[in-house]
Amino acid sequence: MGERPGEEAAPTATVQTHGETDSTLDAAAHGVIPGPEHSLTGRQASIDIVRALGVLAVVFYHYSYRFPPDYLHGGTHVEAFAYGRLGVNLFFIISAFCISGSLDRSRSAVQFFAKRVARLYPAYVFCVLVTFAAVAAFGLPGREVSTAVLLGNLVWVNMVLPLRHVDGAYWTLLVELRFYAVIGLLYFALRRDYDRVTLFWRVLTLVGIALYFVAKASAGTPAAGVLRPVAANLFLHPFAGYFLLGITLFRWERVTARGRATDVALFVAGVLCSDYGVGDKIVCLCFFPLTYGLLRTQGLRVPRVVLSVGLVSYPLYLLHQNIGLVVMRTTWPAIDPFVLRALLAFGVVLLGAFAVNYRIEPPLRRPFERALVRAGDAVTRRLTGAPPPVPKREADRARGEDAA
Repeated sequence: MGERPGEEAAPTATVQTHGETDSTLDAAAHGVIPGPEHSLTGRQASIDIVRALGVLAVVFYHYSYRFPPDYLHGGTHVEAFAYGRLGVNLFFIISAFCISGSLDRSRSAVQFFAKRVARLYPAYVFCVLVTFAAVAAFGLPGREVSTAVLLGNLVWVNMVLPLRHVDGAYWTLLVELRFYAVIGLLYFALRRDYDRVTLFWRVLTLVGIALYFVAKASAGTPAAGVLRPVAANLFLHPFAGYFLLGITLFRWERVTARGRATDVALFVAGVLCSDYGVGDKIVCLCFFPLTYGLLRTQGLRVPRVVLSVGLVSYPLYLLHQNIGLVVMRTTWPAIDPFVLRALLAFGVVLLGAFAVNYRIEPPLRRPFERALVRAGDAVTRRLTGAPPPVPKREADRARGEDAA
């Protein structure tokens, strides 16, 4: 890896996109860092590289560009990091990639939605509480919220109504939840026919682009004020194309050449038909070769620290902004160089992310998921009139009696 003489090389893991096992993917998905004797292989490592790139880009953006230097007591304002906000778009691509596999492994719509909520909600609640407490204790001008807003955030009112987020970075969760809802309902309503699901998503992406065009052509009119929210909220513009690209990357070998070309073209059209500046559009267009290359590259040696950041990218994203700002502001002037305060802030939120990923979430996730599945199945049986499931012991006993 070209380390300097006398310098110990960083631990690395080899990324291969073929031959991965379900156990490897499951271990990585649940936050297990492999030891030297069993390096992480398979798509999961590539996924975590993309996640790490996305979350680090957003952190650089918020710490080095988003806020005026005087707000952070002498912070920097690096123009190049302005593009870091586009890291969330990488999340949308990789999210669709991962959700495509999750749908295939879910026995029902209830189980799929339960798994998604159980993956997001426990960590989200903890991070919301910690963020609110930090801002309330140390202050963060312009970013404090009331207890009523906190309570609304805890039960996801902010995801369905125009309620302020405890941390402004949470807006991406709203986009993710809409994607989960639409793709999950489509997949099971269309009887797991991914070709029809993809076709529907192509239409959804195209309609969003068309609505954007009409809204832009009618700028300043009441129609534009209606069409833009419709394109964004119902058709997920401009993010539908990123989700479509993620779906196609997951099914690349099973999609025809014409289908792949169509999906990439719709992704490009969605990027170009947006309010992004020229530089932003160039960066976003580069996300296709980047994700395609990483997800299909074999034998790539990756520092384990990168994989670790990718594994904790979700709680790191939830914690990094407001808590990082609090650390950078409250440690001044005791720590004057801004770079040191930024590094300290990143270290604090990274430790918090590891704590959430390895200590807070694991004991809660599985019981919460099982409870959601039971509740969802009960509601489904009530609506459909289906009989309750036979307990496993009784079913086994019945089979034994029949065999006798």
